[in-house]
Amino acid sequence: MLFQLSKATGAVVFISTMILLAFINGCGGGGENNKDEFSASSNKVDEQVTLLRYIGNEVLVPGYEALAQSTTELINSSETFCSSSTLTTTELEQLRSAWFTVMDKWQFVQMMRFGPIVKNNYQFRVQFWPDSNNAVENNVENLLAGSEAITEEVLANSSVGAQGIPAMEYLIFKLDEVVLQEFSEASTATKRCQLLNAISANLQTISNDIVNRWSVSGEDYISEFTGKNIAGSGDTRKLDEMVSDVVNTMIEQTQFILLYKLQAPFGDALPGNEESAESWRSRYSTNNLMQNLTALQKIYGENNIGFSRYLNEVVNADVLDLNMQERLQKLIEAGEKINQPIVEAIASDEQRIILTELIDLMQSMVTKLEGDFANAMNATVGFNGNDGD
Repeated sequence: MLFQLSKATGAVVFISTMILLAFINGCGGGGENNKDEFSASSNKVDEQVTLLRYIGNEVLVPGYEALAQSTTELINSSETFCSSSTLTTTELEQLRSAWFTVMDKWQFVQMMRFGPIVKNNYQFRVQFWPDSNNAVENNVENLLAGSEAITEEVLANSSVGAQGIPAMEYLIFKLDEVVLQEFSEASTATKRCQLLNAISANLQTISNDIVNRWSVSGEDYISEFTGKNIAGSGDTRKLDEMVSDVVNTMIEQTQFILLYKLQAPFGDALPGNEESAESWRSRYSTNNLMQNLTALQKIYGENNIGFSRYLNEVVNADVLDLNMQERLQKLIEAGEKINQPIVEAIASDEQRIILTELIDLMQSMVTKLEGDFANAMNATVGFNGNDGD
C-alpha cells in the first residue's frame, strides 16, 4: 500500500513537473518571440535613423548650402550690374546666369517642404508661385512707386510677391533693350537697383538662416530630424512622424508638379496657357521641372540607399523598390525629351505628345506614392494642400 502510494505520489509529481516545464517552455517560447519582435523593432528604428540621416545629410543640408552659396554670386552680379556706368547685354546676361543658378538650387530643395523652410513663411518669400492674382508684378510696382528707399529690411517686411526669385525675374527678364533702358534712366534706375540688391541680399539672409537652423553648430534641426536619442528610449513616435512627413511632402510636391507645373499650362487645347507656366518670363520652366524630378529621384535613393534600403531591409518589399526606381527613371527620361521651355512646348503638337506622356507618368507616380509606397512605409498620409479641400 505504501508502495502504491509512493507510485501515485510520484506520478502526481511527474505530471506536475511536466506541466510546469511546459509552462516554462511556453513562456520561454514567448520570450523568443518577444526577442524577435524587439530585434525587428530595433532594426526598424536603426533603419529609420539611417534613412533620415541620408535625406538630411546627403540631400537637404547640401542642397540648402548650395542655395546659400549661389546667392553670393547673385549679390555680386546685382551689384556689378547696378554699378556699371554703361550697361550692356554682357552684364545683363551675367546677372541672368546668376539668377538661373539660384533658381536651380531652389528647385532642388523645393521638393522637401518641412522643417526650417516653412518657418517665417520662407518658402513663399523665396518663391511666390503660383501667382494667380499677379501679385509679383503688383507688389514690385508698388515698391518701385513708393517714396521710401528700398533696403533689405524694408523688403523683408513687404509683401511676399516682391521678395523672391520671381520678383527678380520680373525685373530682368524682358526684352534686353527694355531692361537696359529701365536700369539706365535716372528716373527708374535708382529704385530698381535698390530693389534688385535688396532681393539678392534677402535671399541670402533667408538661405543662410535655413542652413544655420539645420546645422549642428546652429539650431541643430538635423538632430531632431534624425531622431537623436530616440534609439533605445522606447519612444519611436518622433521617428515615425518624421518618416511620415517625408512621405507626405513627396506626395504633395509630386502632385504640385502635376497640377501646377504640367496640367495648368498644358490646358485643354493648343496653344496652352503660357502665363500659367512656372518661370514663363525667363522661359526656364523645363529646367525647373528637371531639377524637381532629379531631386525626387535623389530623395528616394537607389541601389539599397535611402528608401530603397528601407524597403528592402525592413519591409522586404524589393519588388516595390525596383518598381519605384523604374518609375522615377522613366520620369527623368520623359522630362529629358522636352527640348523646349514648357511655355513653348505646350504650343507644339509634337511636344504636347511628350508632355501627355509625362503627365500620365506623373499621375501614376502620385497614385503609387499615395498607395503602395505610403502603405509600405506605414506612413500616415495627412491633409494635402493641393487638394483644395
